[in-house]
Amino acid sequence: MIKIQRQFFFIPYQILWFDEEPHFKLWPLTIYRQSSAMGTRPGLVRKPFHTLVSVLDGDPETLLLKMNGSTRNQIRQADKLGVTGDWVELAAFVSFFNHFAADKGIHGTTVPKLRSFGDALRLSSVSYDGRPLAMHATLWDRQTKRTRSLLSASARFLDPEDRKLIGKANRWLHWWDMKMFQAEGCTVYDWGGYAKDTEDPERKGINEFKEGFGGTLLEESHYFPLYLSYLVS
Repeated sequence: MIKIQRQFFFIPYQILWFDEEPHFKLWPLTIYRQSSAMGTRPGLVRKPFHTLVSVLDGDPETLLLKMNGSTRNQIRQADKLGVTGDWVELAAFVSFFNHFAADKGIHGTTVPKLRSFGDALRLSSVSYDGRPLAMHATLWDRQTKRTRSLLSASARFLDPEDRKLIGKANRWLHWWDMKMFQAEGCTVYDWGGYAKDTEDPERKGINEFKEGFGGTLLEESHYFPLYLSYLVS
């Protein structure tokens, strides 16, 4: 389980990830994310959450063989080109992600917000010829031996060949993340959500990207007090 302390208009609250026994707490105010519990809980409102999870077993080649042919080939192509992975610092990730977010028209992030995840947060990057091409923010729950994709960003280049390279490198970085976390004892790689039954073309595309790595569809639960519903997305 991961515990995150937050504040909303000077009101402190906490977020518990992967808690198996959610229950209403008057204090501290508590939100539960991706609990394995199902059904109603007194004093809490349940929001179903779907995600894809990949089991990390076997060597790196075995992980590749679980993926579809297109994803596997793109990762191998990026590997042959000599892309490299590394861990990055908070400031570098925030700058990279916010540039991506501004281009996409989505919300950015901040150093304090990411710092609130403490040592559960890991930030990775893939580069080619010294250029960072993609970065990932991942939660790492050592207790449950599970990681969870939190944020992902890619460089914004106009050249079509650069965009192809970025797509390959981003897939490669997920494979690199899998290997690094597996070496630390991780057994489950959570893709951070799946838009089940969506008709939105962009969300379908994201689903297809994640499906390319294999994995199993899983339903879990967000639980929150009714008066905290505006804090849950």
